[in-house]
Amino acid sequence: MPLDITFTLSDQDLERFQAIVNKAKTAIADSQNAEAIEAAARQLITDSKTSELPEFIADRLAKLEVIIDMVADEEWQLSDADRERVLGALVYFCDPEDLIPDHIPGLGFLDP
Repeated sequence: MPLDITFTLSDQDLERFQAIVNKAKTAIADSQNAEAIEAAARQLITDSKTSELPEFIADRLAKLEVIIDMVADEEWQLSDADRERVLGALVYFCDPEDLIPDHIPGLGFLDP
């Protein structure tokens, strides 16, 4: 039986989220950082494959791999703006203390 989860973000949560977004924008400004971000995201996916992940996370990781491939593949011909959006999302994804920290059981990316 599927289960939908809904949550409300407070103004403080939104401010924290905006700070995370700003941090991501700063990180992707440098091309060397962009390469490091892509490598970190790939490593996180590789590491996660050795864990028993819930199905909803495993499904999304497969989709995330395609998105990472978009950044590296010249045939996709991503615009600079789209590339920045993808890299910004990857920065967020790779941050273990994002809006929902990775260690939060059931909600975080990797449960302890």
